[in-house]
Amino acid sequence: MENTIQHHEQKNVINFINRHSSEGGINWEKEESYSANQLIDAYLYGKKTALDIQQRAIQDYFDKNKDIIDDFTEKIYNWILDNKYNIHQIRLKIVNINDFEVLAIVSDGLDNLEEYLAVYKFANELIDKFNTDDFNLTFSILPNNKNLDINLIINDGFGLKYVPQKRD
Repeated sequence: MENTIQHHEQKNVINFINRHSSEGGINWEKEESYSANQLIDAYLYGKKTALDIQQRAIQDYFDKNKDIIDDFTEKIYNWILDNKYNIHQIRLKIVNINDFEVLAIVSDGLDNLEEYLAVYKFANELIDKFNTDDFNLTFSILPNNKNLDINLIINDGFGLKYVPQKRD
């Protein structure tokens, strides 16, 4: 309200000056100015808009990375099953927005070093296709046994459990 009164008073003064200097004098125009509140509102609006854009960009980036992880996990899961190894579960640790760790806990079937190496070889071939300068994925295998405490694995950051798609 106060800004409107000030604006109206300024306009009256300018009109008065223009009326009394019309006999060859200089005419005055009011240049647009903004109040402190208008400037603060504009700043806050711009900040919110920029943050919304930034948040959307981060979400899109994370979604793209999640799609890569989903693809990798589905492929490694199917390969392990197709090779007659049993999976107890696969867990994911998000280190940061572009760094992820996948942990496969196998129930049985990986009885010797050659079998472990075969899984790692397949996983590393996939990882080589997926990893870029702004996306990093690592993979580990852990045998399931009676001493394995899943709560310790969760506390180590592997808080997400893979839920496989139905196989035909």
